[in-house]
Amino acid sequence: MQDLTFQQFSDLIHQKSGIFLTPEKKTLLIGRIRSRMQNLNISSYESYLNLVKKDVSGKEQQLLINSIATHHTFFFREKQGLDAAVHEIKRRVQLGQYKLRIWCAASSSGEEPYSLAMMLHETFGERMTCLDIRILATDISSRILEVAQRGQFTTHRVESISKDLKDRYFDRSPTNRDLWIIKSRLREMVRFRYLNLCQPPLPFHGPIDVILCRNVMIYFDAPTIQGLIGRFEKVLAPHGLCVIGATETIREMNQGLTFESPAIFRKTSRTPAPHAVGSKSSTPVLV
Repeated sequence: MQDLTFQQFSDLIHQKSGIFLTPEKKTLLIGRIRSRMQNLNISSYESYLNLVKKDVSGKEQQLLINSIATHHTFFFREKQGLDAAVHEIKRRVQLGQYKLRIWCAASSSGEEPYSLAMMLHETFGERMTCLDIRILATDISSRILEVAQRGQFTTHRVESISKDLKDRYFDRSPTNRDLWIIKSRLREMVRFRYLNLCQPPLPFHGPIDVILCRNVMIYFDAPTIQGLIGRFEKVLAPHGLCVIGATETIREMNQGLTFESPAIFRKTSRTPAPHAVGSKSSTPVLV
């Protein structure tokens, strides 16, 4: 692949998804698009680039983004961030709030929102029936969202979960003993939706009590991150929590969120987030 061709791919991917590919990622790009080119019987990278550029339907562009987006995740990943989210929800419940909204902004194949759902059930037990807690789970990959919505995980992917939790929150597939299926009470808490974080405006307002956007901003450049944090600040509830990845930082990129502890930031503005468009409730449109 010629450097100019790579740069054009990189510019297109950045424009459509916010993902920033440095020249060192050329080999990654080649590896990710090779099988698609073979399926289309296209031999040159320039020809595939032209196909993507001329794609009026947007389907090929989405397939390109699907191939580039990284979806490495697992249940209870970086649990300290999940603990912070659950602690914030518990704090708000203790203050008398019963309607609570969480946004997993890069939910991948669903392990993060389902982990949160399990932890919330473990925290509140029977009190869950008295609470209105919803999790909005979004991702830029339409393919991975289809996987997440199925809520089916192989034995390998759930091996780190204790037997007690698996017994309480999973059903074993009667036709495939290697599949574990998320129980309906968790599935009902989570709404999966396609969302490109880097194409403003967000299709909902708020208020959202906790936002988790973990291990995705490492693929963005500084201006993209700054714009995204500004949008988070707008939809967060007063003193709402924003949880990022353990290796990420936004300390010098925002003014509306205050550092609380590593990877944990709190909204400092007292300005309430507006209610959802077309709704009298505080429920975000996508939840």
